[in-house]
Amino acid sequence: MENTKITQPDVLPSLDQGLYLENLRELLPWYITHRAARMLLGLEDARPDKDTLSWNGVRCLEGLDCAITGKFILDEAHDPTKQCLRLIEFRVKPAPDEPAERLYGRIKSHLSRQLGEPTLEYDGSEGHLRAFAEWDGDQLMVMWKTVVVAGQEGCVGEIWRKPLPREYLKLTLTSF
Repeated sequence: MENTKITQPDVLPSLDQGLYLENLRELLPWYITHRAARMLLGLEDARPDKDTLSWNGVRCLEGLDCAITGKFILDEAHDPTKQCLRLIEFRVKPAPDEPAERLYGRIKSHLSRQLGEPTLEYDGSEGHLRAFAEWDGDQLMVMWKTVVVAGQEGCVGEIWRKPLPREYLKLTLTSF
């Protein structure tokens, strides 16, 4: 496994390379295997299924305190036999008494300062989706959304490494 420790804090990797974990000064690179991710970050806090690992207490995306979940999916473009990191979900802990709507707006503004204006937005109340913002770039797609699952409203973000897997939409709505 290549060294991912970042020793020079003023030269940070871009999201195209992976997710930089600020408190650990480590890069979680795209296409890493779950075994290598565990070696890099330590044992996960949760493992909802064999292809999903979660860690709590991670600072990333320029100062956000998050829980992150890595989804390890077949790499159709490079090695169709290999499960590797293609999706990172992130959840930001709300401030005390901060409703999901306010958290959504706060983090959307934070992400817009880093990524520019969203390429697609939705504000509504259809089905499980309340609002979302999407930044669709050449290498990545970043989404931030408010969803309702089992009557509970919450926010979740997704960072996808392109090319997107064929059935990526099946992986986009998760439970809290």
